[in-house]
Amino acid sequence: MNAASKLGLAALGLGLLAGPAGAGSWTTSWTSDSEYREFAYALVEPTEDDGGSSILAGLESDRDELKRQSARIEGSFVWMRLGNKRYLIQDPGLVRRAKDILEPEAEINQNQGKLGELQGQLGETQGQLGEEQGRLGERQARLAERQAKLAELQARRNIDAATRQQIDRLKEEIDAEQESLGRAQSRLGMQQEKMGRDQSKLGVEQQRAGQRRSEVVARIRVQMRSLLADAIRSGAARTR
Repeated sequence: MNAASKLGLAALGLGLLAGPAGAGSWTTSWTSDSEYREFAYALVEPTEDDGGSSILAGLESDRDELKRQSARIEGSFVWMRLGNKRYLIQDPGLVRRAKDILEPEAEINQNQGKLGELQGQLGETQGQLGEEQGRLGERQARLAERQAKLAELQARRNIDAATRQQIDRLKEEIDAEQESLGRAQSRLGMQQEKMGRDQSKLGVEQQRAGQRRSEVVARIRVQMRSLLADAIRSGAARTR
């Protein structure tokens, strides 16, 4: 999936056709990439509480046009663009047919949203592990300072009783900190390995979802073009 597609999918739930303040809730989906330059389609289904749902597969200019049409049209409708020609379909049977056609795409968009949430959670975990790695690095630096101090004391020619006690105490502290650091690094390593496995698993799921989406979208385009052709032949499609 290219960058434009990802940008379009990021628009899920951002109020593609949001109504005025206090209006009902809209569930929206907008997918956009260069593949929709020739053919774009949308389904808008308002509800009685001034909310509703909308699905658009098209360019940014199509989104703007759909907003204008939605402000003027009452009830559910299908909007399509073939090249430079735009069509409006309000026939109830064709609207239901479009809804059935687009149902798989709505499910895929919802699934991709969930995968995006999982990616965000992994990113948060990665950040937390990075912070922990930083804290361990600070502890290692302090440990190195103690080891340098110990080496400096041990290098003295004349070591009195007080210095010997200091050396023994430093050795104990260094041994204890090394053991503690070792356990902490081991825990961190296991967490990083788990995150790597989770990231790999998510990557496989994202790849499968991308392949599934490509297959579904290709089939939907064929079906929506067929719907448009039928609507034009029957006179149910009006040019806008």
